[in-house]
Amino acid sequence: IVHGNNSDPAKLVFIDFTATPESEPADLIVRVRDQGPGFDPGRLNDPLTPENVLKASGRGIFLIRQYMDDVSMERALEGGMELRMLKHIRAS
Repeated sequence: IVHGNNSDPAKLVFIDFTATPESEPADLIVRVRDQGPGFDPGRLNDPLTPENVLKASGRGIFLIRQYMDDVSMERALEGGMELRMLKHIRAS
């Protein structure tokens, strides 16, 4: 939310949570979409390199990738960037 929308307070951030299957959830899916210009996930700085390790920011996507079971990022059809995160919440 801090970096989305190019820091434009007039733009919105959409957050959607889904637990599947609905009767006995095994997975939590979280989608976050903004209305900003988007970014290239392949060009993110590595927060573990010596020049980045002491920076105050730049770890969000790294931490998401560490804690979630599946992460995808793509430009949304509606505009902006969509981040989809899946977390297994119950053993299958």
